[in-house]
Amino acid sequence: MYLPKLSIVVAFLLLTVVGVSKIVFQPPKQYRSQSSDTITIKETEVFGLLQTNCFTCHNPDLTVHKRLAPPMFKVREHYLEQDTTLDGFVKSITHFVAAPNDTIALMPGAIRNFGLMPKVNVSSNDVQVIAKYLHATDVASDEWYKRWETFKTKQ
Repeated sequence: MYLPKLSIVVAFLLLTVVGVSKIVFQPPKQYRSQSSDTITIKETEVFGLLQTNCFTCHNPDLTVHKRLAPPMFKVREHYLEQDTTLDGFVKSITHFVAAPNDTIALMPGAIRNFGLMPKVNVSSNDVQVIAKYLHATDVASDEWYKRWETFKTKQ
């Protein structure tokens, strides 16, 4: 009796994950989906977006002494505390990046320490790609940091 219930739960979870995500990420290789509405993206492409749009201020290097903003892994932690679903996480990030203001900010301590993030010129699609990547990826892990360092040295 336990095994059929487990199979139903696993099937439901798989259908939920496939149905929710329009952009799929699987580090570090390219992921191809059977779904025609899924965008295929490589981690190196996301690294490029992060480097261009985020890491000037949200630098993942912990040895930086004059930070402009909290490191990206701290942003991820705060947003995951508030919205653990993929959809909620992406909406919160894209809403804030589109029009940063202290009434919708989830990181009042960061505003106190660094000031309010300025409006940045980044496309909504790129923000969604970055947000989906951040939701799926532990950017605080040593494995991630090694991949990031490898990417940087190849640039």
